[in-house]
Amino acid sequence: LSLSLPSFYLSFQGWLVDLINIFGNEKGFSNLLEKFRSFENPSLQLISAYLQPFGFCAELLTSHSIQEYLIPVLEIVIEYVGNMSCGELKKKKVPTATLR
Repeated sequence: LSLSLPSFYLSFQGWLVDLINIFGNEKGFSNLLEKFRSFENPSLQLISAYLQPFGFCAELLTSHSIQEYLIPVLEIVIEYVGNMSCGELKKKKVPTATLR
């Protein structure tokens, strides 16, 4: 089966892969992980602002980057949110992300 994609999509995807590679080569993934390890009581909006861009390019990330950096970040977020009381969660504005 052969999939034919518009040339715009292919060129955009190539450009995005290049940008992700630059981010990784400049230690962006390791800096992101260190930032989450050092957070003390971050807002849910801040967490969302850091993570939402990765949702838009998730299919282009390598399994190494996901396993080495993003899964530990998500574990930190899950632990942080899991330690919040229901009252705290109700008080906080929870951002939503939609993929288009």
